[in-house]
Amino acid sequence: MSYTFFQYEAQLRQDRIPAQVTNFIGGGVAGVLSWLIIMPFDVVKSKIQADPAGNIYKGFWDCTRQLYSTGGAKVFFLGFVPMAVRAFPVNAVTLMVYSEVLGHLNGETSIG
Repeated sequence: MSYTFFQYEAQLRQDRIPAQVTNFIGGGVAGVLSWLIIMPFDVVKSKIQADPAGNIYKGFWDCTRQLYSTGGAKVFFLGFVPMAVRAFPVNAVTLMVYSEVLGHLNGETSIG
């Protein structure tokens, strides 16, 4: 949804910007936002996986409570910068290529 919103808003405001650029930036922003939303769950999942015997955490909510009590809310977002540095280009290129190929297959644009 953030990708579509970015595309729509960018083309309303700057019709001189090529669609590929708005697709690239929109895809990157959408990728970072999606990872930002799931990042706390991923942190808890990783902590539980690092405790396979269940000696530290008794489940998802126990792990969440323990992490929050030791580090506050920020503990769920540690590693945000490396995640964003990885997620932006991966999703930017993926969604830009997807949009270009879809447009080509629908006869809207020409590749090359």
